[in-house]
Amino acid sequence: MTGPAVKSIYPVFFVRDAAQAAAHYQAAFGFKLDFLFGQPTVFAAVSRGGHRIYLRGVDAPNFASLAARESQLILAMVEVDDVEAVFADLVSRGADIAQGLTRYSWGGTDVHVRDPDGNVFSFVTID
Repeated sequence: MTGPAVKSIYPVFFVRDAAQAAAHYQAAFGFKLDFLFGQPTVFAAVSRGGHRIYLRGVDAPNFASLAARESQLILAMVEVDDVEAVFADLVSRGADIAQGLTRYSWGGTDVHVRDPDGNVFSFVTID
């Protein structure tokens, strides 16, 4: 590869209320609040383990209806070192589990979670 190296890639999830979504990501998914932007809040960032997800306020979430129809539609994969421990934490927090722990032939095990706006992402451990 030539040129500047990619340092990070951050997903941006579309939500109806960025401040409420950020609070939900803290309570249900164990993320920490990095910042809220705007009055009212139109953009927020949450992170877990130093990796960030951005939350962008929109009139209507773009992918919610598609995610409801497509069982495997996820917007991001968050790699963790122990997905079973993360799963137990998610359950204890009352997170909306879209798909329970699933082991795949390609060597990964994941759990899918859904936020109140219908965005689905996974926590995954890759062997």
